[in-house]
Amino acid sequence: MIRRAILVAALAGSVLAGCGTALPGFGGAGTGATRANRVHLGGAFPKGFLWGVATAGYQSEGGDEANNWHAWQVAGKFPSPVGKAVDFWNRYAEDFDLAKGMGLNAFRMSVEWSRIEPKPGQIDRASLDRYKGMIDAAVARGLEPVVTLNHFVYPAWLDTRGGASGWERPEAPERFAAFSRLVATELKGKVRTWLTINEPNVLTVGGFASGQIPPGRYGYGPYSAAAKGLVAAHRAAYKALHDVDPQNRVSTNVFYYYSKAGTSFDPLQLWGTDIPLTTQTYLDWPGRQLTGFPGPYLEDFGAAWLDYLAIDYYWGMAAKTMFNVRKAYNWPVSPAQLTEACVDLYKRYGKPIMIAENGLATKDLGKRDDMWTREAFLVHHLYYLREAIGQGVPVMGYMHWSLTDNYEWGDYAPRFGLYSVDARNDPTLARVPTPAVDVYRQIAESNSLPSKLVWTYMGLGF
Repeated sequence: MIRRAILVAALAGSVLAGCGTALPGFGGAGTGATRANRVHLGGAFPKGFLWGVATAGYQSEGGDEANNWHAWQVAGKFPSPVGKAVDFWNRYAEDFDLAKGMGLNAFRMSVEWSRIEPKPGQIDRASLDRYKGMIDAAVARGLEPVVTLNHFVYPAWLDTRGGASGWERPEAPERFAAFSRLVATELKGKVRTWLTINEPNVLTVGGFASGQIPPGRYGYGPYSAAAKGLVAAHRAAYKALHDVDPQNRVSTNVFYYYSKAGTSFDPLQLWGTDIPLTTQTYLDWPGRQLTGFPGPYLEDFGAAWLDYLAIDYYWGMAAKTMFNVRKAYNWPVSPAQLTEACVDLYKRYGKPIMIAENGLATKDLGKRDDMWTREAFLVHHLYYLREAIGQGVPVMGYMHWSLTDNYEWGDYAPRFGLYSVDARNDPTLARVPTPAVDVYRQIAESNSLPSKLVWTYMGLGF
């Protein structure tokens, strides 16, 4: 969930107009009943489908000063300090209760490397035990934990001031694998679904190509080294997780830029024509064939190193047209392309798919200019996800971003929460339900998309 703060500034592109709320194919003459005959109204999802929410430690926990983002915050490089965020570190039981109350059966969260290993080789047992307690609390409420091992933030000791940092460093994959092995051993039998590295294709651009986020590196050299380091780190962690428990299912989630027609990407847009780039350099860009966007991408990690595919889907468009959409609350909405994206991925890889993130932002609690609401967003995207399932795609779960509003990588203005939290002005950090809570509850509790919701939110009337 970092891309609104960094990716836009990284590249230039065409302005993409926001999409309207009309469902393609639902228009035309005739009564609502006539139009309804042309679509599937509602229906069940597969047995055992994971209904969940997605969160991230740095964005929701607060209080960690051992990570590589802390120095940037102290230097005043972000509009707002993280503070306590929404204090998930202390209020996790309350938030798990909210998830359970919606009828959810899964909860995606991260285990922060910087909390567990604040100094090289020094394990903070209290933090590790706190995470074990969180997992136990989730399981006790019938929530299957989906655990992310790295969600952008890593220990500050991996950075080198002014030099190769983080995932560029040759020891990073081995150190990450050791951390992953430790966590998997501690949580063995409690967690079976893992994500190693969150949105590596976003992290490389923001942190190592454009320098917009920590560690602030800039250029093809840092980008290439970090991309290769992330691939190696994922593969090393994949092996460690399977060594601990062969039943573990492991993937990495990428931010998915889907363009049916394909696209091309010129790396000179990142660094300008004064930086020499050879043809071979351009052709060596990871992810170029599938998305036209810098990697590492799924094809770079390799199908043999992915037990399932996990994507963060917010909209579908060609990569080169996205970069004028500067704020999350201005992102266009294109739910129909979720069907195409899932079908395409399954054809390419033949692996089950999880939607690891999908959500809608507003600016604080204001209305969006395009008039999309969170509840309409939910229904539309789940309609088209179900269409993919109907075409034979094995979709294993859906994680909505997010349970609560949280710290959106430097800013509290973008609001993604099913429950709103005013972290800037409300010291109680009260969780206030939005109308989308009841809609998601109806869906999760029935393991279906009720026909009434389709009628109500997809332009048919009721």
